[in-house]
Amino acid sequence: MTQICLKTKIKVDFDLNKKLNCFYFIANKTECENLCERFGFLSVHNLSARIEIRELASDCWDLKGKIKGFVTQSCRASGEPVCESIDFSIEERYVRSLEQQTEVEVSLYEAEPLNNGVLDLGEVISQSLMMGVDPWPRVAGMPEQFFYGESSSGHSFTALAALKARDKE
Repeated sequence: MTQICLKTKIKVDFDLNKKLNCFYFIANKTECENLCERFGFLSVHNLSARIEIRELASDCWDLKGKIKGFVTQSCRASGEPVCESIDFSIEERYVRSLEQQTEVEVSLYEAEPLNNGVLDLGEVISQSLMMGVDPWPRVAGMPEQFFYGESSSGHSFTALAALKARDKE
């Protein structure tokens, strides 16, 4: 099994064999900080991944893996930190781009094109992490709605009306 980092790019024609190719990733402190800066996380801890790549057919590769770790984000309502344990699978299919071949042997339905025969494993991990975390983290017990002023009719423009009335005073 080969260790990779977030900058790892695999040239499918040279770096992969025809059988199973296994990779593992353990984020270092700098990589965790870069992910926090890129995605607005408060912290990333113990992030790791296992990835397997297998050539299915000519110019077609399957990528399967698992990402684990902990991500802390700000609660969207209160700003308080919300820690989330992540443990999810990745499944992607990659095909060589159409410009580079004369025949298409697989359907592009749900397949990602390779850029110049390169599979960016660091970007696969980064994007999968972002897609796997809660997009609207909330502190436990936080109400679903907040209202400004005394009116709490539930109408979406109630808070706006209260703010406009205050500004006129």
